[in-house]
Amino acid sequence: GFHSDQQNKMRVLSVALLVFCLASVFAESGPRLLINRHILNHELIVGKNTVVNVEIYNVGDEAAYDIEYVELGAFEQFTPVVGVSSGSAWPKLSPGQKISHNFVVKPTETGSFVAGNAEVHYNAQGSLDTHVVKIIDRMEYPVVAYSEYERQTAPHVKEWAIFGALCLVPTMLALSSWVVFQVSYSHGLKKGSAVHNVHVLKTTKSKKK
Repeated sequence: GFHSDQQNKMRVLSVALLVFCLASVFAESGPRLLINRHILNHELIVGKNTVVNVEIYNVGDEAAYDIEYVELGAFEQFTPVVGVSSGSAWPKLSPGQKISHNFVVKPTETGSFVAGNAEVHYNAQGSLDTHVVKIIDRMEYPVVAYSEYERQTAPHVKEWAIFGALCLVPTMLALSSWVVFQVSYSHGLKKGSAVHNVHVLKTTKSKKK
């Protein structure tokens, strides 16, 4: 019917639009940059160096120019040690290549830290239009004091020694009870008792027979 024909036409138009959009994306030439930023440390510790790695990839088919990394996050809360935590710039990034940029900071107080956002700005050759690639990071990283970190990662030798001693005490008590029983009793009778002496006498006579 009429509604069925309309639905079929809408499906065809939707598929055609999707194909057109995909073709436009894959057919688009020029530089295309991707950005990745991650903290290399397993733990963020007050007063200890924290290394942040930024990698920028050109997955396009042309070189990118005037590349600028802009740090919009909260790393300015930390004390800078090596490199510039607010950003950096490079003149060119060829197709299939990457830029690796590190900076080092030190956390100053305990609590939760959110790295925040970052951007990369770049231009294509002969173009004044600036392209922008963004990172949105809302993950919380705990910042701990060194004493807390040391407590969590210490080998705990003292605790293990106490645990081993507590496990050993019941075993030693059972063993000592067994030794005392073997020394003091024979065939379930206490040595030196009248009953034990009678039992020994009977056993001796039976052996002589």
